[in-house]
Amino acid sequence: MRDFLKKYLAWFFPGMNIKRWTWLALFGLVVFSLGFHGFLVSSIDESIAFSIISFLTEEAFFTNFFLISGFFIFILGIYRINQILIKSVSRDLKKGQLAGKVFVDQVLSHRMSVTVIGGGHGLSTLLRGLKKWTTNINAIVTVADSGGSSGMLRDEFGSIPQGDIRNCLVALAENESFMERFFQYRFKKGKIKGHSLGNLILFALSEQEKDLAKGIGDIGKAFNLMGSVIPAANIPLTLIGEKENGKVIEGEANLPESEGRIFNLRLKEKNVKPTPEAVKAIRESDLIIFGPGSLFTSVIANLLIEDLSKEIKKSKACKIYISNMMTQNGETNDMSVEDHMFEIISKVGKLDYIILNKEVSEKQKKRYAERGVAPLKYDLINLLASGVKPIVKKFTNEKKFAHHDSDKLGKCIYEIAKKWRKKK
Repeated sequence: MRDFLKKYLAWFFPGMNIKRWTWLALFGLVVFSLGFHGFLVSSIDESIAFSIISFLTEEAFFTNFFLISGFFIFILGIYRINQILIKSVSRDLKKGQLAGKVFVDQVLSHRMSVTVIGGGHGLSTLLRGLKKWTTNINAIVTVADSGGSSGMLRDEFGSIPQGDIRNCLVALAENESFMERFFQYRFKKGKIKGHSLGNLILFALSEQEKDLAKGIGDIGKAFNLMGSVIPAANIPLTLIGEKENGKVIEGEANLPESEGRIFNLRLKEKNVKPTPEAVKAIRESDLIIFGPGSLFTSVIANLLIEDLSKEIKKSKACKIYISNMMTQNGETNDMSVEDHMFEIISKVGKLDYIILNKEVSEKQKKRYAERGVAPLKYDLINLLASGVKPIVKKFTNEKKFAHHDSDKLGKCIYEIAKKWRKKK
């Protein structure tokens, strides 16, 4: 009871400028009530038409005065209270941003729940597009990264790799430019040379909380993220891949360095459990999206966690695969879109939609050809025969290399969501 009183009496502390306008609004309401009471009394023995006519005469001056003045005094009080509250809430917003903030809170937050599964650059690209259409986003991120700053922290401390998680946090930030400048900063000197500030913060939180998922949730609240970022597991995972030449490679960063496509991928760790947050996200999803990103090291890496794959299989959500545009050396050499799709289907069952890029420019093809990379080929008849619905559009941006355009992807997913909702 004491906490309840403290919570609500705080509105009436000196200097809040709320009391005076609250009392004024209440005074206006009382005055209006007196005028309305006078109007009702005068109409008891008279017809409604006569009461309205008499309301406009001098005989009803005090009734008129109380009604009109009470109404305007009440409106003035409420208006001034709203001004104070809006000014306080929007203090950190630039001019014209308040409407956008309300739109996010009242519209985007009530749209369909989307869970995205993957890692790497492709996942953060998709999140940037999705957050313009919904804030009910859950990004389930791979924890098998073994390279760069994440790999160094993992090797030294046994921590969950932070890199892909960090990139997703930046992508979902409402103020992305600030978050990027802050979280993506890399130290250039000393013992922490090569580490990003975001990775170190995530590492510190995981040490403090003993639960990285909870630490990420705290960051989400502090930086007002437009969605949630969830590690697939609470321990770092190690990928073991078998190549077409029979060679067995250990470690996510090492797999693409060895020639040839991956024929089989497994986890070194046994009986890995997904995070409770990841399971909850899958169960509550309306849409589950796989990719875009490296087929094996970003997408399949998550699906090797059996309990997570089982939850996806059981889910009645719309399942969408966003296909990569190009093959990837050391992972998917000579594979087709159908090959990619069946790798995912083997883990999660039926897919409902597959999103394909219509074409890659000749300039982009030439640049990729120099690296031994080619556009992914697909056969629409084969795709349709498998029961999946292909959506073929131009999703590339106009940059040097063929990457998905965030806005085009986000809009496409929103259109699928609308169709799916009508079916339900």
